[in-house]
Amino acid sequence: MIKKLTLTILIITLFYSCDRVKYPKGHYPDIVTNFTEVNSEYDDYNSDLDIVFGGFNLCFSSNRHSKGNDFDIILYNVDITWDQRIGKLNMNVSNEIQGDNISLINTPNNELGPYSFITLPYNDLFLYASDENGDYNINYLWNSKIFNVEFLKTESNELYPSFYGKDVYFTCRSYDKKMEFINKIEKIIYCSDKDGNFDIYEVNIPQNSNIVDVIRSSEAYPSIKLDINSNYDDKCPFVNGSLLVFSSNRPGGYGGYDLYFSIYENGAWSQPTNFGANINSEYDEYRPITHFEHDFDNNLMIFSSNRPRGLGGFDLYYVGIPKNIKIQ
Repeated sequence: MIKKLTLTILIITLFYSCDRVKYPKGHYPDIVTNFTEVNSEYDDYNSDLDIVFGGFNLCFSSNRHSKGNDFDIILYNVDITWDQRIGKLNMNVSNEIQGDNISLINTPNNELGPYSFITLPYNDLFLYASDENGDYNINYLWNSKIFNVEFLKTESNELYPSFYGKDVYFTCRSYDKKMEFINKIEKIIYCSDKDGNFDIYEVNIPQNSNIVDVIRSSEAYPSIKLDINSNYDDKCPFVNGSLLVFSSNRPGGYGGYDLYFSIYENGAWSQPTNFGANINSEYDEYRPITHFEHDFDNNLMIFSSNRPRGLGGFDLYYVGIPKNIKIQ
């Protein structure tokens, strides 16, 4: 009788255990999904995220505060949850976060292309572009003060700074390691129209240099135009690990600006691959960013688009992309 009861309990336990972990790995949607929790009737784009534990701080530009005029930096905290029992993804969004540093960044001018390396609103290093002087220049926030990145400044437009380092992956595991990463950054990636069209450039960082010291330096670090550029506009680069994603209106796409990717291997960036019709549309897709999560079987990409059936203007969207994305 005892053996029979023990066996029954074991079977019930196994049954409910299997039920609880029916979907052990999270999965971001394969279909482009409107991020309605953060969008408005105005233009919401140019996003960036800074990873904190099981979620991220989603930082993006929007002209909602000015009711369609100048763009400001907007910040929300997003908590990602995955229900292993029913296989359901939840993107839980906080109220808009305010803070002294955000107020310091936002001006009557336009602030675009945020890139947070340490968490806002308590960050030590935050980059973005401002058109305070007419053209867009890349600024950085350091210890609650705003400065220009002098060696990137020209009389043209410079935007969308991003860091590359072969050991630097922006995932939810990286929050406590970010200060370890500051000596592992190998390149600054950004875009500029200084040669007419927008192109993507890289600046090589001296080995074992502290990226904060480099950003604050008045030394002239040369910029190199990447081979992945076309004769059209290539802009909005974002790097995560060896994956570079960007926007381009080059021929061969699906219309307007499309999203492309390139992979850094053997010391060079691969020729770009279009993300395809499942992600791109006949409208404009801008500023893709990626998030790598160990407990998910795919990765997250967030981007902006003015495709129909949004909340208004440009909206933010998200979609799952393969972990081991392939070059075509």
